[in-house]
Amino acid sequence: MYVKIISLFFGILIFFGTMCYIAACQQNKRLSRDVNVPIISVFKESQMSGSFILGCGGFSNEMYYFVYIKKPNNSLIFKKFKAGWVEIYEDSDSPHIICDTWNGDIHYNGSRKIEIHVPPNTITREFKL
Repeated sequence: MYVKIISLFFGILIFFGTMCYIAACQQNKRLSRDVNVPIISVFKESQMSGSFILGCGGFSNEMYYFVYIKKPNNSLIFKKFKAGWVEIYEDSDSPHIICDTWNGDIHYNGSRKIEIHVPPNTITREFKL
C-alpha cells in the first residue's frame, strides 16, 4: 500500500518537474525570422561519404557551401550548408546571409532557403571539363 502511494507521489513529482523544465527551456529559445548575418567568405565543395556494414553499403556525394560567419563579438564561426538549402544573390556590397535563427544560431527547417548575398561579379562562372 505504502509503495503504491510513494510511487504515485514520485511519478507526479517527476511529471511536474519535467513540465517545468520544458517550459523553462522553451522560454530561452527564440525563433527569429529573416535575420541578416554578416559573412566573411563562402566556398563550395563536394563531400563524399559512405558506410559499409557486413560487406553492404554505399557512397553519397553531396555539394555543400561553407561560410565563415562574423559574430557580434567579432569572432568567426565555420558553418556548412547543403547546396539544396541555399540560394545565392549577387546584389549586395556587404556579404551576408538572410536566414532564420533559433536562439542565436542559424536554423534550417526545410521550409525556407538560406539566402547568401554577395557583391556582383564575385561568383566564378568558368567551367573546365
